[in-house]
Amino acid sequence: TNTPTETPTPLPDIQILGIEVSQGLQNLANQMPLVAGRETRVRVYVRHDATGDALLNMLPTRARLRAYRNGVELIYSPRAAHSIVNVTAYQELKDYRGVLSASFNFYVFPEWHKEPGPITFKVEVNYDKGAAERNYDNNTDTLNVTFNAVTVRPFLYMMPLELYPGGDKNYPPDIYTHEDPDWERISLHLLRYHPLDWFNIWVTSFTLKAGDGTVWKLTSANGRDQVLSALSYWRLHEGKNQINNTQTLVGMVDPNISMDGTGGVYKSGEILVSMNPDTNGQPPWYVQGGVTLAHEVGHAKELSHSGCKPNEEYTDQNYPWSNRCMLAPKDPHGYYGLGLYYWYTNTPDQAQVFSNETETSGPMMSYNEPQWISPYEYCKLLKKYGVPCNLTFGLMARQDDSPSLPNPTTNNAPSQSAELLLVSGVISSTVPGGYFTRVEHLANPTRNARTMAAEQAALRHQQAQQEPSATLVQLNAAGTVLSSHDVLLEPVSDQESTEDGIYFFELVPLEIGVARLQLRLDDVVVTERGVSPTRPTVRLLTPNSGPVGAGTTLTWTGSDADGDALTFALFYSDDNGQRWTLMASDLRGSRYTIPAYDEVPGSTQGRFRVQANDGFHTVTDDSDGMLSAANHAPTVKILNPTGLYLEEGQATSFQAIAMDIEEGQAEPDSLSWSSDLDGPLGSGDLIGPVLSTGVHQLTARATDSGGLSGSDTITVYVGIPLYRLYLPLLNR
Repeated sequence: TNTPTETPTPLPDIQILGIEVSQGLQNLANQMPLVAGRETRVRVYVRHDATGDALLNMLPTRARLRAYRNGVELIYSPRAAHSIVNVTAYQELKDYRGVLSASFNFYVFPEWHKEPGPITFKVEVNYDKGAAERNYDNNTDTLNVTFNAVTVRPFLYMMPLELYPGGDKNYPPDIYTHEDPDWERISLHLLRYHPLDWFNIWVTSFTLKAGDGTVWKLTSANGRDQVLSALSYWRLHEGKNQINNTQTLVGMVDPNISMDGTGGVYKSGEILVSMNPDTNGQPPWYVQGGVTLAHEVGHAKELSHSGCKPNEEYTDQNYPWSNRCMLAPKDPHGYYGLGLYYWYTNTPDQAQVFSNETETSGPMMSYNEPQWISPYEYCKLLKKYGVPCNLTFGLMARQDDSPSLPNPTTNNAPSQSAELLLVSGVISSTVPGGYFTRVEHLANPTRNARTMAAEQAALRHQQAQQEPSATLVQLNAAGTVLSSHDVLLEPVSDQESTEDGIYFFELVPLEIGVARLQLRLDDVVVTERGVSPTRPTVRLLTPNSGPVGAGTTLTWTGSDADGDALTFALFYSDDNGQRWTLMASDLRGSRYTIPAYDEVPGSTQGRFRVQANDGFHTVTDDSDGMLSAANHAPTVKILNPTGLYLEEGQATSFQAIAMDIEEGQAEPDSLSWSSDLDGPLGSGDLIGPVLSTGVHQLTARATDSGGLSGSDTITVYVGIPLYRLYLPLLNR
């Protein structure tokens, strides 16, 4: 008899399904614009076409990635995928996109994407023919992408706040600073959500404090409004750093201070954020304080709530999907999230994939935890940061931006020579009508005060068609109205209405001959204040020369011939009085000791200033001689790598941040990297070297303009088997 011949099983063919270049959010068509210098990953999806008995076969396969600019292959190219992939014959693409280990994942070196412009990626799958297949000639694919420069980079001023547990000054204050262990992972969490390569940070040297006889209680909306108003006051008096509508002032609330369930609030460029490092019962990648900061900075960039939850006020009417809790439509070719910058989350050293297959998470601008950013929000933010994004989504025929501020040089904005009047207060329901909390004549307004006044004037012009409900009126001694300005009753995001009314903070041009100021509601006077005929006097007594710093006591004397009660504010200049920074305000005594938690910026040309206010007039006096304060060395923190161990040849981002009391965030090029094994590694806040095998003492160092250096060092084991790392511990 004849023995039948077995028909050999045909070899499968490996197919490339797609290439995705993601910086946090991308679809398979790679339509979301890319940002130069932002963490980037390339994901490559493959399958084989076997059928029958071979359908379930897994083909262990290697792949590598090449990168070209203008036809020239770049440094570190080609680069192998981080791991071998078992190629399967799954039929649905979602089985690949939703699982990180099911795709070839390539780290994209900073040297490939830091410069704006076009890049060509070339993928080579099964390049070593390690997996048997019937056709090796169709295992390459190319993709052309463009990296775009961020032209409008946000600037966050992070300010410590002097807050007391339960509002009780019998206890020591809880003050959150940039030296707290979770500060970096919370503050820099912004990069996980916002499409940026980096953003600028300045941690203020002086802590914001309530005045004498006052304590802030953040358990009430009224108390939170008081702090927001104090932040605005600091901003307008800040002379060292110009703060405009691209910049945001962030009051850092220690997580031990209760905000009655509120994680953060925003109003008029000021933010309060609880610096909470917890996950709030969510997955380990979710950092509550970091997500809240990203949400509130979204408000600062004119993003409104998606409208997912009933308590989300001020919703975006253009949110493109009828289900406002939806990140994106369910589509295996659609937008998937990829959680880069994962070293800010204390999660394992890999990115997280955020699928659009479920509705268990909500948009960044929603209250539906855990939040990730939707493509609609991502695209809007790209445009805010100067990166073109012309995508449309869902139900929208076009994507409308929130209206931008009119040009502040028009629309009755105060002239650069105008003196200003600062008026803050409350439109109240318990005190009939309202009351003033502060009135100050600003004879020499700072640039920030003029900017704020111009922005407010633009907003008034924009809202001119609305019915004014509150006005500030200046009158002369005869009762003639000199001017009337609508009060901007701006809502506070992410909190309920205040129990005691709405706070306002207004800057208007001062009218010559003003003798009385009125607050009117629907043309009815609800409170007023007269201008006393005599200006107060003030004199700074000590110090007038010598070294100063924490522990230095300032003394002064002030008087008012009209008998008006005086309040005082203190300022410091590190450039002989050219620019001033507010140290303390709303003081009622005649002495103040700089607390240990304040850091006086270093200078050999320091001066102090005391300001007295009688309820309208302000006068100042400066120290007679020059003061000196010691320079501070930068503080450096290595952000990545965070792990103990790197595989041999493994590529990863090396990232660090350096902060300096005098100079703010260090310039990226001032950071230098070195290894005790490999020597100098390069400079910059983000580099991607490949370390040699061995035990490395990895150091990042920054040097300020005064020659002082700060550094951070970590130990990294490269290419050493894990049993060699841990076995010695077992023998002890």
